[in-house]
Amino acid sequence: MCRIATSMVSAMDVVRRTIGCFAEDISRTLGSNLCEIIIRGSYAPGDFTPHRGNLDYTILTRRDLDDADLEALFSLHD
Repeated sequence: MCRIATSMVSAMDVVRRTIGCFAEDISRTLGSNLCEIIIRGSYAPGDFTPHRGNLDYTILTRRDLDDADLEALFSLHD
């Protein structure tokens, strides 16, 4: 699982790194089942303001997720 050191970096750097780590973790977890990660919210058009903006996402998969997929995804949250 990707971890981010937050000392000595800007809030936007933390957001960008978080998105990158999120995408890596999801890709590694879902493998070939991952079709696309769509980033939405104020971040997508460039209107994001740290501590006030929002970052939403949709994950598209090639097939329905089974119990093992869900368990693996939930473990990313721990």
